Amino acid sequence: MDQYKTKFVVVYLIAAIITAACLLMNGPMRPGLPLDNTVIMRMEFISENLALWQWSWIAWMFSALGLLVFLYYFSR
Repeated sequence: MDQYKTKFVVVYLIAAIITAACLLMNGPMRPGLPLDNTVIMRMEFISENLALWQWSWIAWMFSALGLLVFLYYFSR
């Protein structure tokens, strides 16, 4: 693959990861966030949905890593 096609694929992959993380944050993770819930409600949700919570935060970590890769590609 040439350089521009590689950048194109990487940028869209990063955008897909960030979109997935945002959808997880706005959907299934919402009851565990400090928006309208008390600390007790949040802790109950997280303890009952621990795998979902952990996988959602892994998605967020990949989106942060994706932003670093994005900046690296476009700083060159």
